[in-house]
Amino acid sequence: TNRGTARVELSGEGITHSGLYQTLDRSVPIIRELLKGPDEHSVVGGAHRSGQFCEDNIRAILRQISESYAGILDAKTTVEVNVEVDE
Repeated sequence: TNRGTARVELSGEGITHSGLYQTLDRSVPIIRELLKGPDEHSVVGGAHRSGQFCEDNIRAILRQISESYAGILDAKTTVEVNVEVDE
């Protein structure tokens, strides 16, 4: 498992930190370091089964933002996504 970061920049009415976190959580596997036991196995196993390259992560994030904020974001809203993986 590689460690990485995803950075998303967008602004507009109706966008909250918790909503954006939920959008990211549906887009890419977010590993929670504090999990132990069966929970850890389930989350890490799922991340391995749906492994993605950086480009795949960016597409998944943009697709999920588009679905989550349809009708909320203005057509001229700029969305910037940057994914970096530490290998």
